[in-house]
This record gives sequence, structure tokens and C-alpha cells, in this order.
Amino acid sequence: RVPSLPQAPPPSPPTPKTGSRAMGPVVVPLPPLQLVHTGAACGHCGNLAPGALQRCSGCQRAWFCGAECQRAGWKHHKEACRALKCLLLPEHAPLACVTSPDPDSWFHRCQRLHSLIAADSKANSHLAVSALQFEAHCRMCYATRQDSSTLRPACTKCYWWWACEDHYEAALGEHTQAQCKAFAMANRVQVENRSFCLETGEPLAWAPSSLEDAPPTALPASWADYFQWRGAEEVQGMRGSFFIAITDQLSLPLTALLAMERLGIPRSKPTLTIHVVGASHRDGLTSFVWEEILHQCSGLQDLLITFIGPDVPSAWEASSNPPAVTICPECEARGRTRCHTFSAQNYHEFAACAEYQEPDLLLAFNSNFHQDPQGLWVPTLEHVISHSIPSCVTAYTQEGARLDQSVLEVLHGQVVQPTRPNPFRSELPYLQPVVQDSVYYNSGWYICLKGREPDA
Repeated sequence: RVPSLPQAPPPSPPTPKTGSRAMGPVVVPLPPLQLVHTGAACGHCGNLAPGALQRCSGCQRAWFCGAECQRAGWKHHKEACRALKCLLLPEHAPLACVTSPDPDSWFHRCQRLHSLIAADSKANSHLAVSALQFEAHCRMCYATRQDSSTLRPACTKCYWWWACEDHYEAALGEHTQAQCKAFAMANRVQVENRSFCLETGEPLAWAPSSLEDAPPTALPASWADYFQWRGAEEVQGMRGSFFIAITDQLSLPLTALLAMERLGIPRSKPTLTIHVVGASHRDGLTSFVWEEILHQCSGLQDLLITFIGPDVPSAWEASSNPPAVTICPECEARGRTRCHTFSAQNYHEFAACAEYQEPDLLLAFNSNFHQDPQGLWVPTLEHVISHSIPSCVTAYTQEGARLDQSVLEVLHGQVVQPTRPNPFRSELPYLQPVVQDSVYYNSGWYICLKGREPDA
């Protein structure tokens, strides 16, 4: 019998009073369940049963409990299935080979297959790319389930460390306890998040709905300090995977408050305008978390947030002159407002609009603009720097943040807070794609900048 993930029933998430306005007909994508791409978990329900699942006959790279789960999950799998089918053609078989048993060869193999899928824009799919990036393979010889019938999990706690029969013991010896713990937690949170989304049609997110009578004069120093200060009844008892899941969204407003502190933006401002650059559908679906800025800034009356990015659903742009969204009764009684608008374009294009007004704070979460082959971020960064807009950018890793900072320095941006760990990073671990030897965290590191270097 294959053991299942240890799961205590998660507490029912409290329903926040700080709802958000309906944003239009946008399908909520299921949260990623990375383990499904290894064949250890069902692609629909997330049931963990390596060796007992049935492989999709179409793409040969997805697994389900049976026909019922495959039918139920087809609307989410069909695009990836069609994209992955092209890899089964005999003429493409050489591209799937690993030329030598090392990480570089595996990385280039994934790149080749990704390029093959991307060549047909009709079949392109981010889920197909994930299926390649997280495909199960032997940690020693890099054989996949297409190459070896003996491939199986070497670790039955996290199910991320696989090996063929010849390398089973050697692979298990390379797997560390720290890796296993982080991978297992990532699995557990993803399963619970996915189950919540299937049940409710919404992503798992939570934010405090009450207003403290005496918000702190300074931002708490850590998540532990923040929740101790919060002390709200609905926070009590939150532990483990549910607590970790909610930090993924709550990290956004708390990182904004951290940036305000570092950039000298006073909390006493009656009106605060924030631009979130590189936004997507995810930001609109959990927009209620931003009310925590109102809760922590005692002098703030009106919070205006605009989400800008080419991945913002166009259906939301039509409602870009919104009434104030629903807020908690305490804020409403004080005459406060929180308004959200959306723009589906690059920021420098948005800034060229006649109605554009410079924000008090600009945020770019996990932008990775050092990996921008088309150079779309350069005009945006040049505008931000030349107009001295107080800004904060975050990155998944320290190396990513340092590379982003080097781009800002090349553009002569004045970095007022160099690369630094974010005390309010998301606590939800994500596996590094392709290599999968470590984890990363949303907004793990941050940089603050304002204006141009004096001598530039």
C-alpha cells in the first residue's frame, strides 16, 4: 500500500468581510499542483498514488485515478494534452534524449522540448511547459518514465526524488532532510489550495476583516510579530499549511507597507495611490487583502490601487471606473474607501495615457526583468527612474534580486535599499523548475529605488 500525504483536515478559512467587486467573466485557473507532472498524483483530484494511476493515452505525460477523474479534469488538461502530443512523433524522439547524465544536459533537453511546443502557437500551454519542467526523472542518470519502466519515487515522504532501479540507493543518499521537508510542505499546501478552489471556485486567500483601534506606529518586524499584534479571534488556531497558504497573498500589502517605511512615505497621508506593475488575473481575484493597508495606516482615508500589465484580463478593463469595493464595517463607518482599477498594457504605455497620474508608490512583484529578452521592461524602468517614482521590486531569490539591481544600476537608478531579505515574503515554498533541487518563495527579496543617481 502506498502511503498518502499526512493531512489533518484544514480549518475552514474565515470568510473575509472585505469582499471585492465582481471582476467579469474570467475563469479561475486551478492552483498549480506540481506533483501531478511526475505521475505521483492525479491530475484532477490530487490523490497521491504513484504506480496506481492511469496514464493519459493522448499525451502520455499526465496521470489520473481513472476515467471519472480524467473526464472531470479534461477542461484543464486538454490544452496541455494537445501541446504535448507533438513530442510523441518519431521525428522528435532525438530531441527528448539527455546527451549526458548531468543537470546542464537535462536543462537543455527541457529547453528543446519547450521550443518545440512553442513553435506551434495554437498548441502552446503553460501547463505543457510545467509538465516538462517537473517531469519525473532519475536523479542520477536522468532517465524519464519514457526511458525506464523501473523509475519510481526514491522518497515516499515528498515524492520528488525519483530513481531507476540501478540508481535507487545512490539517489536516496543524495536527498537531504531539508529538501524533503520543504517539498512535502509544498505538496500539502498545493493539495489543500486546489481542493479549496475546486469546491468554491476561488483561490485560497485570507485577510483580517477587522480594524484595530490602535495600529502600530511602525511595521511589525516579522510574520510572528505581525500575527501576535493582530491577535484577532479569526487568526487564533491558524497553524501549519493553512497559515503558510495565506501568507502567499497577505505578503502583497505587507511588502507594500515595508516599502513605504523604507521609502519614507508617511502613513498619515489621507490618500494613497499605488500602481502594481506586471499584474495578472491573480491580483484581481484576491484584491481584498489590500485592505490591510487601510487597517495599518490610521490617517489614510482613500486607497487607490491600479493593477497594470499585459496579462490583466481585458474583461476587467471595461470596469476601470469602479465604485469603491466593499470594505469592513469599521472602515466604512469612518468614511474610508478602497478603489481598484485595471489596465491590460505595459506600464510605459499606461503612463502615456492622458489620464495618467504618478503614484505615491509603484510595486513590481517577482518581475525578473533581468530575464527580459524583448526589452519590454526597459522603457518602463526608464520612466520610473526619470520621474523619481518611489518604487519597490521583489524577486524569488537573492541571485534574482541582485541581477535585477544590476539592471537598475546600469540604467542609473538610485537604489535606496539594496537587495535585502523580505521579512514578509510568502512562506509557501515552490519547487525550482527543471532542476528541482531547492525551493523559492514569492517576494523573497526586495529592492527599493527612487529617482536617478545624482552623478548620472
